[in-house]
Amino acid sequence: MQSQQLIDDGIHKVVCDRGHKYTVELRAQKFEMLFDIAVNAIGDGYMREAVASFAASLERFYEFFIKYHIHSLGIDESILLNTWKEVSNQSERQLGAFTFLFLAKYNEKPQVLDSNAVKFRNKVIHKGYIPTEAEAIGFGDKVYSVIKGTAQKLELSEGKRLYSYSIASLCLVQKELSIRWRNSQKQSRWIIK
Repeated sequence: MQSQQLIDDGIHKVVCDRGHKYTVELRAQKFEMLFDIAVNAIGDGYMREAVASFAASLERFYEFFIKYHIHSLGIDESILLNTWKEVSNQSERQLGAFTFLFLAKYNEKPQVLDSNAVKFRNKVIHKGYIPTEAEAIGFGDKVYSVIKGTAQKLELSEGKRLYSYSIASLCLVQKELSIRWRNSQKQSRWIIK
């Protein structure tokens, strides 16, 4: 079977060695996929791309946290999505929203990247710095620590509600994508991973 490039919608058309056509839906949160891409970039020798993907993973994790918290307050999904448009292209505003929602929920300051990690990220992303493997791995470790610490806290406090939201949010996005894809390709089989 031919290797496939990951694409944003998580729906991948695959043809096996015997010519069978399948569609594979990846069911993972965006931040998880981006983190995996970063790890693979290190394995492939692309350190700058690894840092960019680690940084994007963290930003998408903040988005996940924000949207979950707003959802858990009972705010209508359409209002949330309309409001998200105001900050969707501004990572500093997203970090601010995450920081204060975390504070409101847990009565403590969240773990975020330290100033050196932020400077390093900016140097790579905005100034074209090409990091060493050790620097890329070190940055990835810091991102992982932030995501893991916050995710564990969220899982402990939210449990089944978080799991249900996570599955529901994936299903909602993939249902829309599946309908679009089925309308264009009705003859393929579906595999859900």
